Amino acid sequence: MDELIAENADVITRIMADGVDLSVAYDVEFIAVFPTEAAANQVAMMYKADSKMGKQLINIKTTPREEQAVALLLVKSMLVTAESISAFESQLIERAKGHGGYTEGWGMLAE
Repeated sequence: MDELIAENADVITRIMADGVDLSVAYDVEFIAVFPTEAAANQVAMMYKADSKMGKQLINIKTTPREEQAVALLLVKSMLVTAESISAFESQLIERAKGHGGYTEGWGMLAE
């Protein structure tokens, strides 16, 4: 996970250099892609269960893709730090791999 933290720290450094105030929480989007709708739904159900246990997510959504795959979008309100992003992303990577999927990273909108 050290490599993931370093990679995310680099991205966050560039975001801060653009003048974005990271002392407040942002809605951060994480995307994973799965070969089937069933696989995407299984991982979505894991995050729905997490939400019921207090790990609130703003959005959990699956959508078909043109390349016969299904994307899972997870949106979480959080402080953007290398550690917090990497912890959530690491969990998503493991869950996605366990169901034949992969992650496409994360993003956020900042004004």
